[in-house]
Amino acid sequence: HAFGQVAEMRRSGGTFAEALGRRRPSIHRTSGVLMALFSSDLADLIAQRHGVVTVDQLVADGTTLNTVKRLVREGLLVRVHHGVLRLATSPDTFELRCAAACAADDELVISGVSAARLWAFRHVWVTETPIGLVAHDRTPIRRGVILRRTNRLDDTDVVERRDGIR
Repeated sequence: HAFGQVAEMRRSGGTFAEALGRRRPSIHRTSGVLMALFSSDLADLIAQRHGVVTVDQLVADGTTLNTVKRLVREGLLVRVHHGVLRLATSPDTFELRCAAACAADDELVISGVSAARLWAFRHVWVTETPIGLVAHDRTPIRRGVILRRTNRLDDTDVVERRDGIR
């Protein structure tokens, strides 16, 4: 059975294709099998980052661009921002949207009431759209994030969480 083979593959550190005895894996609509397409390190990172993954991370992990396009076309991966995807099985949460915004631009920092919500401050207005702080001359993301601009943001002003949200 494919799931038993995938479990054995994950324990042994092999690839999904090796577990199935094929060169090119078939794609199933089961998130566990989809995660098995990735190395265990990337699968752990995706799980840690609310289901968010970049195309660059997928390619560095050995996934071809054609496979990424096929996963998107088949609805297993969903485009969030340019070069940023999420697993279709990952719920569209506020934290996912923040993680996706930070993945889309490595200089963007979640700020204001969005940061307060992430840090569980009480008595703060709740927003569903992340507010991101960027350098004054940049527009890295055009949708799904409210951008605020600054002329100065020191490294001491930024805290990066384990889930990749800054």
